[in-house]
Amino acid sequence: MINALQSLEAYLGPEYQGILIRSEEPWKIAVVRGPHPVASIPLTLTEREQLSQMLYGPHMRRSLVYFRLALRQAHMAAGHAPTD
Repeated sequence: MINALQSLEAYLGPEYQGILIRSEEPWKIAVVRGPHPVASIPLTLTEREQLSQMLYGPHMRRSLVYFRLALRQAHMAAGHAPTD
């Protein structure tokens, strides 16, 4: 399974935003471009715990850079090599 951090790399432009969806299992990141959803990225337990700790107001739209930073920290905390 490809982790969420790798999945987000397909959406690098500033026009993409994310919303943490906690009302469904598994939790996911909804990637949106303007008013249109473009992807749904499921999260592992470790990923969702890290995002819950780092993202206040999880229902808010925010730049995907915040999701990438939080997931990168979770990835490194799990003992994996940093990804660029």
